[in-house]
Amino acid sequence: MGKSVRALGLVGAGGHAREVWAIAKASNRRVLFFSEDDAPKGKRVCGTRVIDIANLHSLKDTVDLVLAVGSPLGRRKLAERLKSFRFTNLIHPQACVGPGVTFGHGCVVAPLAVITAEVTIGNHVLINSGAVVSHHCRLGDFTTCSPNSTLGGGVVLEDGSFVAMGATIANGVSIGIGTVVAAGSVVLQDIDEPMTMVAGVPATRRKKLRHWIGRV
Repeated sequence: MGKSVRALGLVGAGGHAREVWAIAKASNRRVLFFSEDDAPKGKRVCGTRVIDIANLHSLKDTVDLVLAVGSPLGRRKLAERLKSFRFTNLIHPQACVGPGVTFGHGCVVAPLAVITAEVTIGNHVLINSGAVVSHHCRLGDFTTCSPNSTLGGGVVLEDGSFVAMGATIANGVSIGIGTVVAAGSVVLQDIDEPMTMVAGVPATRRKKLRHWIGRV
């Protein structure tokens, strides 16, 4: 008999969980949803009943997990809570992943995302639909590249940084820990100060953030 295939457990029951479910459909694996907190009794996502996260430990040896939560802070909190579990990477078959790209664990890559060559990607990273990550980039843990964002060659995203929809970061630029690049911005210089929001063309500092982005 062949080895049984573990179910794919998506932790999250909000809007982003539906996006991740759409990616998971292409994996031909049985999908289970777990709430990131107490779900209302009988709640369903995409036709699948949501299981209270408190019941997850009884299924530890039968599921691989993906954090289906959009915010870097939310993913970090869940990763700490579930650190004894096995996480898997979920990559849509219509994403383009080039040679020499390395992944940590728990990453999600959406359809039409392009990761060109020799890119280093950490843990629990989200690269959303239509995002472009160019050669020799380094993406830290819990970073997010939103739909249609573009990273030039050699860009560094430190842990927890969030690049919003349609933003562009020029070649060789580094983005500090927990920094948010607002939608449509163009970043031409390093953003060294951690937990900063930048916006505009070219992007400039707009405000200091108290913590990593918690909601998307």
